Amino acid sequence: MPETNSMTRTVSLKEPFFPYGAQGDANFEERLKRLMHALEVDNASELAKALGIKHQAVSAARKRRQVPLNWLMHVSEARCVSLDWLLFGQGEMRLPGEEPLAAPPTIIGLDGYAKPLGGNGDCGREAQEYGGFKPETEHEAGQLVILPRVRPRLLPGSALFEQDEVRPGIAFQHFWLAAKGDILSMAVMEMHGTHMEPLIAQRSLLLLDRSQVEIVPGNVYALAFGEEIVVKRLDRLPGKLLLLSENPSFPAREVGWPCKEVRILARVLWTGREIA
Repeated sequence: MPETNSMTRTVSLKEPFFPYGAQGDANFEERLKRLMHALEVDNASELAKALGIKHQAVSAARKRRQVPLNWLMHVSEARCVSLDWLLFGQGEMRLPGEEPLAAPPTIIGLDGYAKPLGGNGDCGREAQEYGGFKPETEHEAGQLVILPRVRPRLLPGSALFEQDEVRPGIAFQHFWLAAKGDILSMAVMEMHGTHMEPLIAQRSLLLLDRSQVEIVPGNVYALAFGEEIVVKRLDRLPGKLLLLSENPSFPAREVGWPCKEVRILARVLWTGREIA
């Protein structure tokens, strides 16, 4: 496809990448609105022109109810727009200077090659072509997704985790992650503190899903309590939120709800650790 877009392009838009397979994205309308707002366009024709793609590609995306990940990554790079804002509506739209963003997950195909989730290259059998391009990749058992690590700290002035750029990411089976939640919202963080023992031991790895921030009583969440990042089991009472620890040495915290000092950051989906 000829590249007619005047923006500098480092993320390829040659083929759209649909991370949700045939299921569709429950947050499609909100993500599409944010994408169009970032590009300052009002309709599908203007969106296609701004991205330098064919109008049929936008129509196909609407039909599948998914915004291709590489479209979002391209706009994030070219327009200095926060990828977290495009994906989840979190934080400010514009990036302040060169503020770092969390890297996208990486997927390893059956051929052993790695690529960013949403990048170019094949990682499975391509489904039958239609609508002017190849649709979703059918991920097979054995394919791995490498999730980025984050630190239990927030970027200044935001609700975004600071990325751990020193230690490598952690690999999970694609089909297993897909059954748990939104892969593009996931990251891995190390547990600090003993307040959740014996359920979660100190230095255990936590699988976080930042798209699951609605409080379900009894679930475990990572949250910001003032400047502190904590992991707690949450419960609700009328007008109150209970922050519960598993370790009986740590008393429960009770705060009024909603509360400006408490921000739900992510749900903890899984934990694992090495046995010393």
